Amino acid sequence: MKVVAMLGTADQAVLRIAQGLGEVTALAVSPDGAALSVAAGALPRVRLWDDALAELPPVGADREAVLATVLAAAARRLEAQLFVIAETPIGYLGSAVAEQLNLSHVSQVVAAALGGGDSLNPQLRIVRRCLHGVQRLHGPAAAVLCVVPAVDVVADPAAAGVPPAEAAPAETLWNLAEVGLTRPELPRPLVRVISPPQRTLFSPRPFENLESLVARLRQDGLG
Repeated sequence: MKVVAMLGTADQAVLRIAQGLGEVTALAVSPDGAALSVAAGALPRVRLWDDALAELPPVGADREAVLATVLAAAARRLEAQLFVIAETPIGYLGSAVAEQLNLSHVSQVVAAALGGGDSLNPQLRIVRRCLHGVQRLHGPAAAVLCVVPAVDVVADPAAAGVPPAEAAPAETLWNLAEVGLTRPELPRPLVRVISPPQRTLFSPRPFENLESLVARLRQDGLG
């Protein structure tokens, strides 16, 4: 089964789970190969970068919105049904990728393994954190799994299996055009900073006494 590991943060946790599920392709949106350096072994590596992505903010919803569009486009070209990605501080990236691919989204994953079903319809067993402890899920192996940054629970030993390291293959580099995107198709900033209008401050006009104030008010038609 083909699995795509979307690298960026918590890479070891992402690879640990992905490699226990099938044939892994490592995917990263990065200006250099550093994001893929953690993918040891003979894993196919795809790095996606374009000049249009150079102005991405370092963090925030705007960044995750753009990355979701780019990763979903690359995922369609890779023709996989199972994706493993790290949870982000905002938590938007994984759910946005899942929505664009029309797949289920499972958050806070700590372990996953294939079990049951057959070669045409494999089943996925997932262990995830929830408000009341640990939750176990079972369903079709077609989803976007968001892994917690620190995987300290391996509830299923089968999920910890990692193939032996081999010589790393050459990295494949894609740009936006190769995944069917153009710069205008990238999401625009969700919030735009607008400078407040300038206000002119007027100094109060002093009056010598109450009579002069009343006279001015009558002159202005207020008395």
